[in-house]
Amino acid sequence: MTGPSPSNPSFAPAVECASAVARAEHEGLLDATGAPAAFTRLDALRHVWREVEPTPDLRDVARRLLRSHLVRAADAIQLAGATLAAQHKPGSLVVVTLDVRLETAALREGFVVVRPVGGAVEP
Repeated sequence: MTGPSPSNPSFAPAVECASAVARAEHEGLLDATGAPAAFTRLDALRHVWREVEPTPDLRDVARRLLRSHLVRAADAIQLAGATLAAQHKPGSLVVVTLDVRLETAALREGFVVVRPVGGAVEP
């Protein structure tokens, strides 16, 4: 991979990604080879992205987002991390999400949003 490392907007999405893979495995959406392959890909990505560490600024932005948008705490932390990673210039960063609430909040904040193939999940 060339160029700057992609930003993982906070420390939490690695756990959220693992949760999604585990949930898909438990629900039978990933078979015995699919789940380990997904975890391997997730581990590989963790070596190239840059995580935004929890700071008072992250907390303050997350609190503002909770008051401004109908998002859960983890989503507010993720979006706050994206805001800080973008240096408060949201149009400079792409947010990838399947979550409708997070997508709506990110768009309202000015981020470019990409929804992976497969559509959106329920809020």
